[in-house]
Amino acid sequence: IDVARKCYAGKLKVLSGFECEYRREHHRYFADELRAKCDYLIGGAHWYPDPEHGEEWPCTFYDIRSPRDMRLFTNYTVEMISSGLFSFIAHPDVFAHSYFDWNADAEACCRDILQAAADCKVPLELNALGFRRPPVETPFGNRAPYPYLPFWELAAEYPVEVVCNSDAHQPEDIAGCLDQTWEIVQRFNLRESRLFMD
Repeated sequence: IDVARKCYAGKLKVLSGFECEYRREHHRYFADELRAKCDYLIGGAHWYPDPEHGEEWPCTFYDIRSPRDMRLFTNYTVEMISSGLFSFIAHPDVFAHSYFDWNADAEACCRDILQAAADCKVPLELNALGFRRPPVETPFGNRAPYPYLPFWELAAEYPVEVVCNSDAHQPEDIAGCLDQTWEIVQRFNLRESRLFMD
């Protein structure tokens, strides 16, 4: 990263960051070590705590299948948002990879996430990697695992900002499917974050 900053000085803004899970007991480490040594942290819930599983956290991509799972994921995501550590929250709608029912429970959970983001002024990510993943088969037909349109339609009711991100795991994906995230921004008239534009 330091070499890239020197090579592209004046031509390209190069930032460093980490996408992290959150553990309250390690808050000071996140703040004093990670955040102090990079430009930003991204809060990304890939697993979520469940007292019934102890230290073996269930996976947000595959294990959210019941209203109870959805509530645990939501509580964890809200805690992450409220920690004050993260510049934005990655794929807040990742639950849709395995939770297929858009019902009152799901809507209440999504509203809690959106309200926390609005209250804490933490942007949420529209993650284009979901468009590059294989479609999920649901009782309502095949769709991208995320972004999940009902979540983003609901987001339009809240003063939240969004970050469109390719979530590139390989260089060739650096702008992969970003056009589809912008279509969602325009469709629901969402507010674009200026987080990294200064």
